[in-house]
Amino acid sequence: GLKELWLNDNKITSLPPFERLEKLVEINLRHNELREFPIIKEGTPLKALLLGANQISVLPEDRLRHVTSLTILELRENKIKKIPDCIVELIYLERLDLTNNDISSLPFIMGRMETLQSLQLDGNPLRSLRRDIVSRGTAELLKYLSSRIENDPPEDTPTLNSQSHQNKMKFSPFRELEGKSPVVGGRNELDLSRHKLTELPENAFDDTSISNLNLGFNKLSSLPDTVAIFHRLTAFDIRNNLLSDLPSSLSSCKLLRDVNISFNHFKVLPVILYSMPSMENIMACDNHINSIDVNGLMKLKNLSCLDLHNNDIQQVPPQLGNIEWLRHLDIGGNPFRNPRPAILSKGTADLLAYLRDRIPT
Repeated sequence: GLKELWLNDNKITSLPPFERLEKLVEINLRHNELREFPIIKEGTPLKALLLGANQISVLPEDRLRHVTSLTILELRENKIKKIPDCIVELIYLERLDLTNNDISSLPFIMGRMETLQSLQLDGNPLRSLRRDIVSRGTAELLKYLSSRIENDPPEDTPTLNSQSHQNKMKFSPFRELEGKSPVVGGRNELDLSRHKLTELPENAFDDTSISNLNLGFNKLSSLPDTVAIFHRLTAFDIRNNLLSDLPSSLSSCKLLRDVNISFNHFKVLPVILYSMPSMENIMACDNHINSIDVNGLMKLKNLSCLDLHNNDIQQVPPQLGNIEWLRHLDIGGNPFRNPRPAILSKGTADLLAYLRDRIPT
């Protein structure tokens, strides 16, 4: 079934419900004339919804609750005035772009969005938030919002590890952990996140059929070679650790499609990633990556999403534009001077075309 739908840069004013496209992972509707948030069928495994530069003014709660699997939601340059409290039900959301809307305040409960790494608010009339608070960055802003919540959350307030919430959301991949014992979900998934681990417990390797491994939000500075025992691994989340490299043994994980190494200490993308032919999504924001290995990336013929924002990249090689199969490329928040922000804001297709035009002949 169709996994990616690109309808950007048209003059679309309305859309029928996405009822039959049940396998969509990414929808790009940038630069249209949409007035309403699209209707997505509940349970669709959507990861990225790009709605920038439209005329959307309202975020209906019932429609937001159908896209709770999102990791990226782009709503920049619309006419949105209010963010509903149910935004916190997007328990996997990592990036929320609300740039250039009409938002005057944010719900304090957003301070409990545990996975949110990037919240962009420039160009909004935020009367209830001081500019210095917003300028401190996402983590500090969320901390401030959390501090303004007067009472403890009700029992059904959703968080990533909330058992009651996961019982309601059939696509939630991980069961709640007890202590440091790994818990395997019903779909060969293992969650060892948020346990302050400095090394992996021995019983983590008991089940070699694991396909989805989450080691995020720990204190791991290295991974053992034995992690490659998960030879059926398709998704690997190691965000928010202290890692600067990955073991070469991971080359045996030929089925790996999704890797999240954000918020670590990597100075380059791990070379081992270039040997994984099934790789589709690499999330590597907020590291110390200082260069882009185009030759390595060119080996990944299935690569769809590459996120390198908030790193130390000084130059963007124009040859990056030759990776024409990329559907989402984020290199914002780096110290390079070119491409300029105006080019970056146009989207991936235009950015790649811009880079190709600058390849020396």
